[in-house]
Amino acid sequence: MAQRPDELPDERPGRAAGEPRRIAVLLRSHLKGSAKAMELAAQLSAVPDWDVYFAADETNGELDVSPYRKVPHSIEACRAIGLFTDRPKAMAFLGDYPFYVTFPAIPDYDFYLMIEYDVGLADKGGDYFHRLAEALRSETYAELDLLGTNHRPLGLGRDKRPHRFAQAWKSIFPIIGLSRRAIKHLYAERLREATQPPLSDGTQNVYCEFFVPSAMEAAGRFRCLPLNDVMPGSVDKVSFNTRESRVLHHEMRLPVASALLHPVLDFAQYARKTAAIAIKFGRIPAFREDLDYFRRHGYDPAVLAETEAKLDLAETRRAKVA
Repeated sequence: MAQRPDELPDERPGRAAGEPRRIAVLLRSHLKGSAKAMELAAQLSAVPDWDVYFAADETNGELDVSPYRKVPHSIEACRAIGLFTDRPKAMAFLGDYPFYVTFPAIPDYDFYLMIEYDVGLADKGGDYFHRLAEALRSETYAELDLLGTNHRPLGLGRDKRPHRFAQAWKSIFPIIGLSRRAIKHLYAERLREATQPPLSDGTQNVYCEFFVPSAMEAAGRFRCLPLNDVMPGSVDKVSFNTRESRVLHHEMRLPVASALLHPVLDFAQYARKTAAIAIKFGRIPAFREDLDYFRRHGYDPAVLAETEAKLDLAETRRAKVA
């Protein structure tokens, strides 16, 4: 039977007083053959002060991430430790679930830092990951329980996803870090959540970016900090903007003042995602200009043709409705 987080101690056995934290970096990915994920793995693995693993979502099949180590998870693995998974796109919506499978699999760490495969370093990022590791292992952050990207409370009207908290908080998940005791607490809260009445939209689970920070802050006994407080200049609204994807090794339009970018994608994934956004928000003409640039610079013609066909179809449908 799979081991559960609540079967492990709050503190790593054998940790000496004053010993720097041992950190496991979990590179979260569900993609096969992603050049972007492999590049990030190489950048993270260049840091000697932490250990890197792929947190590989193998719900839809095994991922080959050699030469890197991996700790796989899946809907089945989550179900095996009692987690509720009966919802569409469970692993995307419940982004904290990999922690609960990974922690028992590699229990010899004090802090678990999960980074999504589509996080990228800006030119000014330089030695960012080395400095982040140094900060997290320092005495200053020895008791840090939650490192959240844009961790903040939400005012009335801003908490638009259904939840059960008196005060909602949000931390976005491109980078999220948890201590051992934080993982254990959140796991217990997810089990408790499964016994409660459904939310207002009929679903059972609170979205991960609301659930994790809100449950941690509601407990009143954890130290939670925004990433920018630990590493000033990490992210801003320009650099972390899901509506403005960037292509691996290519900057598009936006000036970047921060160290990190998100999302940064392989070209085929960029084309699919950005086409959907362009269609939804009426940005097709501007996106066609971007595609012209990529065409002139020799990007994959099959991907370009497929994307243009999607845009043509969307415009045809919109014209018929009009």
